Amino acid sequence: MPNAEGREVSTIFCDDIRLEAGNKLSLMGVYQGILMVPQAPLLLPKLCIFITIRTPLDKPFKSMTVRILKDNEVFHEQPIDPAAFAVDDTPPPELGDDPKSHIQIFATTVVFSPFPIDRSFILRVRMITDGEELRGPGLLIRVHPGS
Repeated sequence: MPNAEGREVSTIFCDDIRLEAGNKLSLMGVYQGILMVPQAPLLLPKLCIFITIRTPLDKPFKSMTVRILKDNEVFHEQPIDPAAFAVDDTPPPELGDDPKSHIQIFATTVVFSPFPIDRSFILRVRMITDGEELRGPGLLIRVHPGS
């Protein structure tokens, strides 16, 4: 859901992200909100997060940090170099006059290899940008109840 500024974050959790010919990404083993494991502790070989963040061109990002939470504790934090999301805020003429098409989209990946699971928890994605926390969809990691 976009915030008051029109900014929003989306996430895809998966087993692997591969760079293909033509500079395309393939996301393998996509999770749909929940990852069930048979027991804990457990080490997944890899867990990847594909994060997309959007903002209107007239509200460009000035700073950005990826923060991953395990429940409510910081698990991983990664500042993004401003050169990676710098953009010319003049919309190209082919976008026309529709302001909804005048957006900046920035995508990044976070890869954990291996990824430790010690209990059930929610993996949460937060993008800290220009002093504001934007929340992306998380992933419920659940240890099988019989464990």
